[in-house]
Amino acid sequence: LQLTSASANYTYPYPEKLIRLFCDNGWLVICVDKNDFKGEYAVNLNIGINDSIKILSLLNKKYTVYCVGILSCFGAISSGLGIPNLVIQPYWDSRLESVWHSNEFVVFNKKHPSIPSENQFIIKEYEKNPPFNITFSPEQIYSCFEKMLKKLKI
Repeated sequence: LQLTSASANYTYPYPEKLIRLFCDNGWLVICVDKNDFKGEYAVNLNIGINDSIKILSLLNKKYTVYCVGILSCFGAISSGLGIPNLVIQPYWDSRLESVWHSNEFVVFNKKHPSIPSENQFIIKEYEKNPPFNITFSPEQIYSCFEKMLKKLKI
């Protein structure tokens, strides 16, 4: 999980709840952002981008890996490593297609015209965080993750 985006000036406000959902459903979670979650199936690393790339690369050689997080450089990294990525999009960006990769599935509140429909999960109910951010519940994000797995036939 990567739940902070410096470029969007956004941090997902419910990291512990989201991590708990993944852990409760049997997933080992490695979170590269700082958070306070303590659990048997979760590791908090709070590391830089180079270390994140190295860990993803090493894990991906032996295990099935998935990324979930705010739109960031992880899209390009996961794409280069062939890792499916559930991208949480907290604001409207008409240029989103410039950072979209075919291994990414986007969670947003409306359809983006430049991204294939099969790679979008549209959620109509969300929290509004002015001036431009929107926040989806942990349950909504986890549900989209499960839908992504079904689309990937996993």
